[in-house]
Amino acid sequence: MAKKKFATPSRFGSYSRNHFTVIGTIAVSLFIIGVFSLLAVYAGQLVNILENSITIQVFVAKDITPTDSLQLHQTLLQQPFVVTANGEVQYEYVTKEAAARQLIAETGEDFIQLLGTNPLKDSYVFKVLPAYQPINKLKEIQEQLKALQGVAEVVYTETFIQQIQANIEKLTALIALLVFISILIVSILISNAIRLALYSQRFLIRSMQLVGATALFIKKPFLGQSIKQGLVGGMLACVLLSIALIYANLQIPELKLVEDVVSTIAVFCSLIIGGIVICFLSAYFAMNKYLRMSLDELY
Repeated sequence: MAKKKFATPSRFGSYSRNHFTVIGTIAVSLFIIGVFSLLAVYAGQLVNILENSITIQVFVAKDITPTDSLQLHQTLLQQPFVVTANGEVQYEYVTKEAAARQLIAETGEDFIQLLGTNPLKDSYVFKVLPAYQPINKLKEIQEQLKALQGVAEVVYTETFIQQIQANIEKLTALIALLVFISILIVSILISNAIRLALYSQRFLIRSMQLVGATALFIKKPFLGQSIKQGLVGGMLACVLLSIALIYANLQIPELKLVEDVVSTIAVFCSLIIGGIVICFLSAYFAMNKYLRMSLDELY
């Protein structure tokens, strides 16, 4: 007995014409998500750079004895707020001579000749861990360090830090909101595009049911087609995003400072996987809907 053959989506012109429209919709929609995702990645890198720029400068008293100087050095390196890497404290010791040379280079005036002496002090510059960067924490650290023997002054840029933290919070909240909204809108757009494409095949689905095709057999070609659409749409979105990224780097060379190759690749992979998943689920639920429809509902 000859095996029955059923028409698949690719054999019908109406679905084939919609096929390219669906792929275009998927590509553009995923591209929008990709743009906001890369903004989130770049914002995260910018946050790291800004956090690493927050420092505390401890000035050493001029009349400190060698013994007190050594004790102060050991005490400062044991502070919990300092950044460490590979077990070593990340700090810079700036002598008053080095500080004078830097100030002269910046101002263009030799103040030592005018004053006859160097009024600057030796200092330690420490990077601060993120957990200790809130203003109230920094004020506590400042008071604690001022109480140490041999410390003349403790300085941090309070206004600058407050501005950084306020902007970081606003930027993070805004990008998170944009990413959430874009994912929601894009999911709806892709789902509607898939549903519209399958809508034109509702009578084909009913015909396959009437001649005895099982639900799995009917779903299989449509789901396979949706997976291909998601894959191609995701790849096209990655191509568009790559072009946009190259153009942005050419126009704004400073973007390379916040570039994160690993996270960027992760965004590209997520677009492809996300496109496949959204298309598959949209097609799956749409197929279930059309398989349950009565003849009157199809019209």
